[in-house]
Formats: sequence, C-alpha cells, structure tokens
Amino acid sequence: MASLANLLVSLLLIATFSPAPIHGANNKSIQHTYIVLVEPPPTPLNADEDMYRHWYESFLPKSRDGDSGKSPIVHSYTEVFSGFAARFTARELNAVAKNPGFVRAFRDQTRHLMTTHTPKFLGLRNGTGIWSDASYGKGVIIGLLDSGIYADHPSFDGDNITPPPARWKGSCMATRCNNKL
Repeated sequence: MASLANLLVSLLLIATFSPAPIHGANNKSIQHTYIVLVEPPPTPLNADEDMYRHWYESFLPKSRDGDSGKSPIVHSYTEVFSGFAARFTARELNAVAKNPGFVRAFRDQTRHLMTTHTPKFLGLRNGTGIWSDASYGKGVIIGLLDSGIYADHPSFDGDNITPPPARWKGSCMATRCNNKL
C-alpha cells in the first residue's frame, strides 16, 4: 500500500507543478521567458557544454524582434532533460517551434507558496481512505530541488518539525539548516 501512496503523491506533485503549454500570446511583440524542451543533441554521449550551447543556439530564430545582439538564452538544461530557457516574443517562439527536434515550450511562471499544511490543503481526513491506509504519509520523503529559496524566510522555520528519518541521506547547503531545510 505504501508504493500506491508514493505513486499517488508523485502524480499529485507532477499535476501540481507541471506548467500548461503556451500556444501563443495576445501581444506578439512582448517578450516572455519560455522553457523550451528539445531533443538531445545528435551525439548526446559525447556532448559537452559547448555542443549543447551550439545545439540550443541552432533553435534560435534567424531574425529577432528588437534584436539587441544579446543571446536570448538565459539558462540551459542538460542533466534531467534537454532544453533551455530563453526570452522570446510569440512570433519568435513560433519560429523556434518549427525546428526539427523541438518538443514543447512552456511559459515560465512564478509560483507562490500556497500552504505548508499539505494534508489539510488537499482535504485529506484522518481515518478515511488512502491517507490512513498509507500511514498518513509517515516515512514518505518528498524531495524538491529548488535554488530559489530564501532560507531566512519564516516559512522555512524548523520549529515543531520532526527530524528526517535515519535512512535519509540528503544534505542541506543553505545558509540556515534545520529540520525543514
């Protein structure tokens, strides 16, 4: 039953944090940051940072609206998936999407913390259903890698948080580490 609970938690996290695809914008001259997923470079086993950079740059439109000469790529992804984040207008994004190897693009969005009380937020009740059958999530470790936190924010206060299970092998490299970070 614990594996079913892990599966449900994983699906819930994917559904919650997966951005919806962007199919265009109303104003075609405004730039937005998009996360662009592409197929890996033709020789991914030997690919180094330069090869990825050249591969990603091959997706850029030949002419850019209001071209400042500065690369629109603001970040590249090479480990978990192949892609890059870049600033484009809707017209430029449409040109990028026509390239062979393009998979999908998502408009980057700022997400705000909604709760630190997940069971209540999800409407889970004690003594009923999968929640109680899965021991209320006891022993389930959910990891979220995020480099955009402010560790001194009160929402990361570790008071009244139990220590992680002994089997957890993670580490904290934040400026302030506690049972929550």
